[in-house]
Amino acid sequence: MLKNNLISILDLTFPGVNTLFNTPAKKVDGHEKWIDFVLKFPHCECVSKKSFSAFSKCYLSWHRKKRFNK
Repeated sequence: MLKNNLISILDLTFPGVNTLFNTPAKKVDGHEKWIDFVLKFPHCECVSKKSFSAFSKCYLSWHRKKRFNK
């Protein structure tokens, strides 16, 4: 139930973003990409206040650090 609530809130904050996180949980530690994304970018202003280039660099750095495959 909590997971569904968080997904609903995430979709309100970042409309359509849920379709980007369809990867399964990591086998190593069980982390799910969309939950880690929310922890890194908890508010839409964390994304919208950055230029596309700056956000892309930040996102790709986070992605590599967290070792997500996709």
